[in-house]
Amino acid sequence: MTKRLCSALLALSTAVMCLCACTAGGQVSASGAPPSGSSSAPAPSSVSQSAQEPQPQPEPETPAIVTDPSANPLTGLAKADDWPEGMRPLAVMLDNVQAALPQRGLQSADLVYEMVTEGGITRMMAVFANPDAIPYTGPVRSVRHYYTDLAYPYDPIFVHFGGSKPGKAAVADRGMDNVDGLIYGTTAFYKDAERAKNRGVEHSYFINGEAIAQVCEKRGYSLEGDPIPPLEISQTPVAPAEKVSGVYVKFSGYSSDRFDYNAGTGLYEK
Repeated sequence: MTKRLCSALLALSTAVMCLCACTAGGQVSASGAPPSGSSSAPAPSSVSQSAQEPQPQPEPETPAIVTDPSANPLTGLAKADDWPEGMRPLAVMLDNVQAALPQRGLQSADLVYEMVTEGGITRMMAVFANPDAIPYTGPVRSVRHYYTDLAYPYDPIFVHFGGSKPGKAAVADRGMDNVDGLIYGTTAFYKDAERAKNRGVEHSYFINGEAIAQVCEKRGYSLEGDPIPPLEISQTPVAPAEKVSGVYVKFSGYSSDRFDYNAGTGLYEK
């Protein structure tokens, strides 16, 4: 970055010096008038007015997104052998404060979103392509309205434990099929008594796919559908401009993440 900045400043300085030299040498100045003290009038232009007008530039071509029907639309990776064709995904709100660690079930999620909520803490939303294969997952926490912006395009079964007033209103206004722990906390959720005692009740509720499926059947939620992700994942390989051994993300003074490159898997891992 420093080298590129220095090069840019050097190029700018050179251009200014050349401009000054041309003016001092009796040529047309930057304003288009002859230099001070010169009696000669500028030569008439032989270029027509129309030729001097800026010509429209062609729009740059946008690279086409190449998708593969055999790829998982949530990740861009190859579909697993047990890929749930024609099934709606499940989105689960997850706790992410120190008292909630370690979480469970994240390794089985196809996609995980992490965003700042309030006070600098972050919360996660895990998206599972196969509702029938969700392991013991949690701790489940409350929803904020901006998470519904991320979840809605997937048309998921949305799992949360309560929420802020705007968050619950967003779930209702968008007509999202949801399973709320405030209603089904004793049937679709499992309370870890040890966690509740040592870390707080709010960090102690977990779910599994079987229990959620039972609630969906009871409420008449259809599990059939096809996820339409808001992001298209290209299958065209992109060569990186430079090697990056790790990525550091600072969400706030309280929360940050680091992802280190694993040459064996070709992935950035947390």
